[in-house]
Amino acid sequence: MKRLKRALSGLTALCLALSLVPAMASAAETSGSFTVTSMNVDGLPNKILGISINSDGPGPDGTKAISEKMAEYGWDIIGVSEDFNYNTELMSSLTDDYNSGTHRGGISGLNNDTDGLNLIWKNTAFVAGEKWTSWNTHYSTGIFDTGNGADGMIDKGYRYYAATVAEGVTVDVYILHMDADSDAGDIAARESQLTQLANAIKASNNGNPIIVMGDTNCRYTREDLKGLFIDAINEDERFTIQDAWIELVRDGDYPAHGSEALVAKDKGGTYDYPDAEIVDKVFYINNTESDVTLNAKKYTIAEDFTDENGTALADHWPVVVKFAYTLTTEEPHEHSYTAEETRAATCTGDGVMTYTCQCGESYTEAISALGHDYQVTANNGATCTEAGTVTYTCTRCGDSYTEEGGSLGHDYQETVTKEATCTESGTVTKTCTRCGDVQNSELAALGHDYQETVTKEATCTESGTVTKTCTRCGDVQNSELAALGHDYQVKETLLPTCTVPGKTTFVCTRCQDTYDKEIPVVEHNFVDGVCSYCGQAEAVREPILGNTTTRIISGGEYALVFNSTMGSYTLRYDKNMELKCDGFSEKPGDSITPRMVWTVTREGMGYTISAVTDDGELYLAPGSELTYGGYRLTLQDDPYVWSMKVDSSRGSVRFYTNISRYNYYLRYFSAKQGWLASTWAAGVKLYEVR
Repeated sequence: MKRLKRALSGLTALCLALSLVPAMASAAETSGSFTVTSMNVDGLPNKILGISINSDGPGPDGTKAISEKMAEYGWDIIGVSEDFNYNTELMSSLTDDYNSGTHRGGISGLNNDTDGLNLIWKNTAFVAGEKWTSWNTHYSTGIFDTGNGADGMIDKGYRYYAATVAEGVTVDVYILHMDADSDAGDIAARESQLTQLANAIKASNNGNPIIVMGDTNCRYTREDLKGLFIDAINEDERFTIQDAWIELVRDGDYPAHGSEALVAKDKGGTYDYPDAEIVDKVFYINNTESDVTLNAKKYTIAEDFTDENGTALADHWPVVVKFAYTLTTEEPHEHSYTAEETRAATCTGDGVMTYTCQCGESYTEAISALGHDYQVTANNGATCTEAGTVTYTCTRCGDSYTEEGGSLGHDYQETVTKEATCTESGTVTKTCTRCGDVQNSELAALGHDYQETVTKEATCTESGTVTKTCTRCGDVQNSELAALGHDYQVKETLLPTCTVPGKTTFVCTRCQDTYDKEIPVVEHNFVDGVCSYCGQAEAVREPILGNTTTRIISGGEYALVFNSTMGSYTLRYDKNMELKCDGFSEKPGDSITPRMVWTVTREGMGYTISAVTDDGELYLAPGSELTYGGYRLTLQDDPYVWSMKVDSSRGSVRFYTNISRYNYYLRYFSAKQGWLASTWAAGVKLYEVR
């Protein structure tokens, strides 16, 4: 049973309890601290397929106690292992102040698609980038992989998260759970998993410091943890890895591989905590590519994580490490470059322009080669149309070449010999400056250049005229201007009543034409039960009982019912404003008396419970009369705030208040005592009222 339990134990949880009040160490440094905690919530069910596997586990009630203890400690980020079948109970005291990662489900059979890992973080932190990775190798024996830790029954592996603990401070977090048991095959599987994780970390390039933690099931004295993981990661020039236990408890001294195990006294050994080596480990890695540096400041085994009887709540003692961080930022420098031509470009070779900043930073740019600038320097017999010999010489470098057999081609100059008009084309004459050759070409007609003038204005119902006149030739064309149509605006409105329709009168802003549009009658306007338009009395609506709920909408109306073995009782008041405790037999859809209806309103961190009576709004509160069962309830003028917890398993809520350091719960006590604020914890069911 315990072997199976070890096989399913997941990541020891990560709790980043952030003490985030950053302080400027200097103009370029920001510092702060946060705490990580590794723990186990022992979330295996008591039985699988009818077989008892975890009879001494916390179960749902014990998991609620773990949740309450977590809330009491106020950790900011909590990663949990063995978060299988009681996730709802684990979150019961954390839902208001925390978010969580993906819960992959519980244990129900021999093969389960879950890793038992989860991450819960306080709203002051930001966590993103969740990724799951399964181990490439695990070792299980026996039928259905139930031997040697039963590691094949769940999807063991590791998870990755990016946790931002302060502005500009992001840490890559890896949480893991390795193979259980101690046979040679188990040890070989774990050493393979160490190598797999080390390779994954070295392949990352996020530029952040890294925290690795969880249930490694490894001991330095048994597995080559230092060689396969510590030394392997330190081979990467970016990374420097530390084990917080080695650094802070053992002053950097690693236990020798193959030496005697350092077993704790409560596990049958001879060592006190924190000198004993435990399999839950916290490593951290500083990254030369990051502006953030981590330093472990304190390592603690939380032996006080117990219930009121001193019994451990978790499967392992939580491991707590406090980290300090330093964020170093460089003052911005804006380069100011001076350009200098360090090599001139030639016709055939590139030049170099060097740009240098006063800080010493420099860069160069190529100056493209100029290319030759050839001009005709000799013309031997060539004309515009007949071949000859032409010599071309570069004006910069003197390079020359001669072309044979090519004519010069004409050198035309253009003259407009006939101007174009709006409707007729013109003529362009080209004359060669060397040989006098003449060529004529057509100059396209200009087309009309019309300007428009409104010669007759359009009205609402009649069209107008637009006259277009060409500015060059005086050609005239007329076109129709469409009628404008009416521009109706509201002139006056007669409002309708519940018996007489109203109307709106519209008038055209241009021609003053008018028309009316009817407004339908409106619904009655009831004020204090009487229509202000026609005097008709409003029909009285009796409240209707709805379904039970644990979700409170602030300002909503509810019936409060207490269920016990003696029956069900509803909270109501009589005409003298005294509280009564009638038996409750109504069903959803039944009409109920208005004196059973209570308004529940959010007030700060709690809720007020009030009734709207003929005497105004009155609030439910503990009175001054203390009876055998507690304080007798009363109605008062001043608001009274109750705290509230949801009991999801019973579909009820608990309203309670703290008096003299004790919690007093709203409940029905007995026929004699009625409704009290009692130290005997109980919940009430809320029925919606419509």
